[in-house]
Amino acid sequence: MLRTSGTTKPRTSESRFASNWAWAVLLVVISAAPLALMGAGVNFATLDNPPVGIDPLLAVRQTVDGGFTHALLEWSAICAALFSAMLLFIHYGIRKESSLCVIGVALACTGVLDVFHILLTDGIVHGAAFDGDIMMFSWVASRMFNAMIFLFIVSVFALQPAERAAGGAAGTLRAAVSATCVLSAIATIGFSLLWEDLPQTILATGAVKRPYDVLPIGPYLLCLTIVFPIYHHRNRTPFSISLLLSLIPQLATQLYMAFGSAYPFDSAFNIAHATKLLACMVPAMGVLAGFIQSNHARLRAMAVAARHAWLAKLRSDVRVSLGIDDSTSNSDRAKPSRPTEPAPRADENPLEGLHILLAEDEPDDQRMISHTLRRAGAEVSVVVNGWQAFGKAKDALDAQQSFDVILMDTQMPVLDGYEATRQLRGRNCNVPIIALIPHAMGDDRKTALSAGCDDCVSKPIDRSRIISVILQVTHRKSGVIES
Repeated sequence: MLRTSGTTKPRTSESRFASNWAWAVLLVVISAAPLALMGAGVNFATLDNPPVGIDPLLAVRQTVDGGFTHALLEWSAICAALFSAMLLFIHYGIRKESSLCVIGVALACTGVLDVFHILLTDGIVHGAAFDGDIMMFSWVASRMFNAMIFLFIVSVFALQPAERAAGGAAGTLRAAVSATCVLSAIATIGFSLLWEDLPQTILATGAVKRPYDVLPIGPYLLCLTIVFPIYHHRNRTPFSISLLLSLIPQLATQLYMAFGSAYPFDSAFNIAHATKLLACMVPAMGVLAGFIQSNHARLRAMAVAARHAWLAKLRSDVRVSLGIDDSTSNSDRAKPSRPTEPAPRADENPLEGLHILLAEDEPDDQRMISHTLRRAGAEVSVVVNGWQAFGKAKDALDAQQSFDVILMDTQMPVLDGYEATRQLRGRNCNVPIIALIPHAMGDDRKTALSAGCDDCVSKPIDRSRIISVILQVTHRKSGVIES
């Protein structure tokens, strides 16, 4: 097995928590920095004076600089939202996690509503109401849609019983929530186009310049304080933390618009659109970070396997050069043979007769581990998250056909391996559970054992080690030659 250097410090859960807070502080600083610069006299406006006595929309169209800046920021945010949606669809194809698909649909719908808003602003699309009113109202409608649809969607996957999200009804749930999102977007666009008497969304005087922009703040705060933290606790992925962090610039956008923007293209207006762009980029960065993390684990496993192969070849070459027979050592040749107790062979099936449940969300690890176990003679059932593992183990226990061993990855969506183990132990499940922990993370071993696991095996998986641990927890005599 590969040992880490004594100078290498494992990245503990506390350090990961501190890293998440560092990103949160960075987003707060970026979102608040323009406010401090405005206080210092920096002017971000592309229209220095509000339009007086003329059609606000005409003033918008005549202000080339303001219109160009607005269009650039809006189309950039649209592209970021659609790019994030595309990445989530790809990620869903890999992970098969329903929430990724539905959140991707929600991001695509918010991008479509932003396209609708910019088409109204440029005069390409017209509605039943006055063009200036519908342009301002479409901004409020798109922001309210964004806040409410994410509150609804993430609540569905964060607060409902997790068995439903991971069970056979997952496809129906995914289709129903996605359809609700699409129909809500269509209804919002249709309502904006057909309503003739739209409300005024801008008040030039008073502390609150845009009272309707205050409305999305409530849903965003619920997401920030309750719903998104629960979703992140269930998934613990780079995307789930990025979704939570994206609420910081989302809230900043609403605060700048509601309390700072008295007319189009003033400083607060342009800053709000810039922070909205940042909010659309953060989830994309989270998905990309997840891809990088996953590929890094695969590359690390390949590197370890290559090192083991190189060391084995080097050992064989050294033995050949020294004239040592690999099949039998000198001490073994000096001993009398004992035909009644043949030496164990590596090609035997030490796990024959065992039914093993493998809970692992990474497809490459699933194939590698299940192949290793099947070659050793075991029957293997595979699930992709903690709740599926809990449900399958519970059903087998109720049918009095329990598994012989459960291999539990500790970092999975919907429910992680630690909590799944606690749930099983709480149901008086005494099946041996072996935790699959990230390589060289000592704190995870302690957490797994305290959760109720019988033993741990670090990734990347070593064949001899995992078979040896399975034999140990099942109290079988080992027939595997340790490498």
